[in-house]
Amino acid sequence: MKKAFELYQQKRFDEVLAFLSDGDNRKNLTKSERHQLYNLKGKTLHDLGRLDEAVPAYQAAIKADPVQALAYFNLGVALKDLGKLEAAIAAYQKALKRGPAEARVYLNLASACKRLGKIAEAERYYRKMLRLKPDDTRAYRNLAYCIRYTDPGHLDIAAIEAILEKATLAQSELMNCHFALGKIHADLESHAKAFEHFRIANNYRQQQRAYNIASRENFIKTTGELFSKDFVRHMNRWGSASQVPVMVFGLPRSGKTLLETLMMKHSAISGVGEISLINEWASTMSQRLDSSERYPTCLRELTEEQVQVFAREYLARIERDAAKGTQRIISTMPAHDFHLGFIHLLFPRAKVIHCTRNPMDLGLSVYFKYFASGNLYSSEFENIAHYYSRHLQIMDHWRAVLPIDVLTVSYEDLLENPARECARVLQYLELDAEAAVMAEATASVSGKELYYWKNWQHQLQPLQQSFERYGVRV
Repeated sequence: MKKAFELYQQKRFDEVLAFLSDGDNRKNLTKSERHQLYNLKGKTLHDLGRLDEAVPAYQAAIKADPVQALAYFNLGVALKDLGKLEAAIAAYQKALKRGPAEARVYLNLASACKRLGKIAEAERYYRKMLRLKPDDTRAYRNLAYCIRYTDPGHLDIAAIEAILEKATLAQSELMNCHFALGKIHADLESHAKAFEHFRIANNYRQQQRAYNIASRENFIKTTGELFSKDFVRHMNRWGSASQVPVMVFGLPRSGKTLLETLMMKHSAISGVGEISLINEWASTMSQRLDSSERYPTCLRELTEEQVQVFAREYLARIERDAAKGTQRIISTMPAHDFHLGFIHLLFPRAKVIHCTRNPMDLGLSVYFKYFASGNLYSSEFENIAHYYSRHLQIMDHWRAVLPIDVLTVSYEDLLENPARECARVLQYLELDAEAAVMAEATASVSGKELYYWKNWQHQLQPLQQSFERYGVRV
């Protein structure tokens, strides 16, 4: 096993799997060794993005030695990444029963509960994490985004400010504290304080990662050159005839999740959240096609058989998490706008819904949001404006070359007249209206604020100017 661990540390994952496959057949392994073997196999498959294979590997590790907590935790992480949140929570809870309480288990438990809307449980687990690690800034950042603060004297404020006074904080810890305080003061309507904390947090975040304007420009140019009307006409006859997938996309904070939540109240609709499969394929397409060209140019080399394989795999992925017999399955993924051409090749009859939002509200919302990954543009106003404008540009291109009817749903219309917008979406999906959807529509939008950005008009003048430079009407 020592050799396998060394290969894993060197990220030589294919060699790890080859080494471990020999170990699968050994009869003389101890219970502990077999547990380690399958656990490492699961970790390796997980790191390779092969989550469906990682889960049974972790389950084999648990079967080999059921008293070890680590495999339960790793299983929970894999299930969480697959979107199976209830199962992930069960695995994390078993990890807690079999080992000492660990902060990372509570952190993951809280995160899964939060995604399921179990806010009270999420807060409870974040508090348990803080009892173990009172100065953990990740817990405070996540906690701040989990609950709404109404008390200016809340103990969390003093606790975070006390952490900030320490001289030994890492840059990431400083960032976490300022994101947390920004969210808390925004809740308390202390607008100037909130903005200053978010400004500092985003300055730290900007130093951790970089948005590449030239790379984005090149991608859009290449995509536009590839996806001509002639190319689409030639390729789209190969895709699946299924109308089950419904692609709901738009920039982050544009109302995708809200719309999905409302539509899921319909008896014929399931939602599977942010399925990253298209993005994963895009990042590995050159290797999959054994092409010397990068994505999207390598799509020229797609064959009819490959298109159908991708379509079947995508359908299988979304149907796995959907209710049996569902007529429409909604998936949401912010970056789908840049891959709509590829999606259309796979599902030329799929319904496509584009969620939009006032650029100032959206820009402020992503600036105030901590993104664990992706959305590299979100920490700086000029980058936000650039990305937003290029989103509009690529959407104009798709409308010009793709023979599909894209339904646009604005966040503002959804909040101002939710019943009307839900009826319009259902008509587009060729489904009858149901009372449960209409009732949920009215309940879900209560308390949400339109044109939130006006609370920070002065501070957002640079954002407005950036939008105007890129031709975005605000």
